[in-house]
Amino acid sequence: ALGKAIDINPLYNPYIWTDQEGKVRCDPIEGEAYMDREEEYPYKIQEEDLCCRLFKEHGFLWGGSWQGGEKDYMHFSKP
Repeated sequence: ALGKAIDINPLYNPYIWTDQEGKVRCDPIEGEAYMDREEEYPYKIQEEDLCCRLFKEHGFLWGGSWQGGEKDYMHFSKP
């Protein structure tokens, strides 16, 4: 309601957070195989790739660069 948000390839770029018990989780749950961002696989968004650079050039913020325990690798938003 306050801006624009776009999610790209959620399976390969899941939202990752730590629950109250300290367990690392992801959404969608099917994206567990893609939680390790050090691994190489198709459709993975990284800060230096074309997808991320283009969104950032147009004023979007990338959820993969959030500070703290949460990362939303699929998410681009523009206030």
